[in-house]
Amino acid sequence: WNRLLDTDLGDRAESEKTPTLKGILEQRMVNPRTQEGNSYGQRIGWDFLVIDTAAFLEDGLSNVASRIRYVFDRLQALEKCVILFDEIEEFCLDRETPGLGMESRMLTTAMLTAINDLRRGQRSIFFLATNRLRAFDSAITRPGRFDMQLFVGTPNLDAKVLQLQQKMAAFPIPDEKKALAEKNFREFLSSVWSETAMFFNYLEGLQFASACAEIVASGNDLTFESMDKILKAQIPVMIVRGTVRTEYLASMNLSRL
Repeated sequence: WNRLLDTDLGDRAESEKTPTLKGILEQRMVNPRTQEGNSYGQRIGWDFLVIDTAAFLEDGLSNVASRIRYVFDRLQALEKCVILFDEIEEFCLDRETPGLGMESRMLTTAMLTAINDLRRGQRSIFFLATNRLRAFDSAITRPGRFDMQLFVGTPNLDAKVLQLQQKMAAFPIPDEKKALAEKNFREFLSSVWSETAMFFNYLEGLQFASACAEIVASGNDLTFESMDKILKAQIPVMIVRGTVRTEYLASMNLSRL
């Protein structure tokens, strides 16, 4: 890809069309979005490429529009490639936003045209991942530009309980004690689910489960008090909090398949 970016494309022969699937992914974890795309590419035997903000800023802020066309010309030269556009909403902002400058509006128009051309080429599969779906122009999110819109949230309650089970499996803990700890763990998370626990991403849930498993492994009971103490220590550094949490909640019902 780096070599292709520096290559004069010239004329390229018309190649065989390949099926496409386009989707907007809303991803809330630390950075497993690249794993999602890479896993999909491996499954179908295609290459995987990530395009982020830096790709469009390479020539400076004053040349973003021309850089968009430059990058997309080269993306259209690729075949059988899974392309992930990661956090590029700054180039696709809603043109109806009050106070949005003419330059941003033109960038949105340029990006819409480029994405549409890539779609019509039907040579690759592409996804777009964002934490700010509502920031996009409606022309991006409406049916026709992308085939689907999928909200990808944090692990559910059963997945978080599984993390505890896996962590306790590393210690010689009696089955009866494991069962009691699992029961208390599930009940505690259920009691704080909508306030806090549901917003734990995978790594944060793993950290919480690990601390709880260590309590059980030390011979102590896993109580609500002990788990509450662990939870309060993690809350200040959670990823999904503040405005990110607001966007998370607003996006939960925006999936479109």
